[in-house]
Amino acid sequence: MGKLKNSQIDKAPLTVLYGIESSTSTDKMIVCKSNSLLSLPRTSLRLMELKLFDIYLARINPKDPSITRIIFTKKELCEILGVVAISNEELDSYLFNLATYGVRIHHYVDGSLVKDVISLFSRARITYKDKHYKDICSIELKCSEDAKKFIFNIDTVGYLRMNLAKVLSFDGRNPYALYQYLSQNVFRGHWEENIDDLKEFLGLGDKYKDIKDFERRVLRISKKEIETKTDLKFEYKKIRVGRKIGKIAFQIVKNQELVDESEFEEDDDFDLPFSNPGEMGRYRFDDDEYPYY
Repeated sequence: MGKLKNSQIDKAPLTVLYGIESSTSTDKMIVCKSNSLLSLPRTSLRLMELKLFDIYLARINPKDPSITRIIFTKKELCEILGVVAISNEELDSYLFNLATYGVRIHHYVDGSLVKDVISLFSRARITYKDKHYKDICSIELKCSEDAKKFIFNIDTVGYLRMNLAKVLSFDGRNPYALYQYLSQNVFRGHWEENIDDLKEFLGLGDKYKDIKDFERRVLRISKKEIETKTDLKFEYKKIRVGRKIGKIAFQIVKNQELVDESEFEEDDDFDLPFSNPGEMGRYRFDDDEYPYY
């Protein structure tokens, strides 16, 4: 897939919002991600699938669970992602995994840590213009009932707000995953993490058993991309436990808000994709009203 320039990515508009045109650009769109959803990099979801989920989160209203569906065109998706093209086969594979793959969500219930296995989407639909499966009319995503409690009413579970353009700008899965990890822990300022636990969060499993490979292929590359594409800057240090390196110490050395409010207008509502709550009703529709979708 050919990449667009960063300036083009920032200005790429998402022109369909629940089937309604909008001029909102990705650099003004907010991903509201509950703390539980920050554990998604632990799963085997691919980078593009994680990005598709971030796009979904940026387009719904996290305080209105009555609207769980978004629709957009393939052209618009390419513009949002900053790519020249996505093959139909690739897109079909991404959506299939999002709708069928069971993800583990780590969260607390009554003080106890729980790992739930849920499906993120109950519908990931591609509509084609004809029987030859060549031209795509629309792409539709609708979250599952189990995923609702982690996507909506986020005030009750805690969440982070991230700029969509910055989240989508990552070229590698490891930098994307490490950014999610750092974002979740940035309030700590300075902390230590067991290497095995860190690798689990990043979804690396048994990869990079040699600490030199882990540092060279994960930490250094991720650090460079994170500091180039976001306002989050950090240092890390290897810590020996017994005879081997067993922990990584992190220290945040610069951190503007994950959503830099200075980039937005004073009257923007950063928690919602709509500046006027009174307009939300016109974006709702029912299956019976629009049977084509």
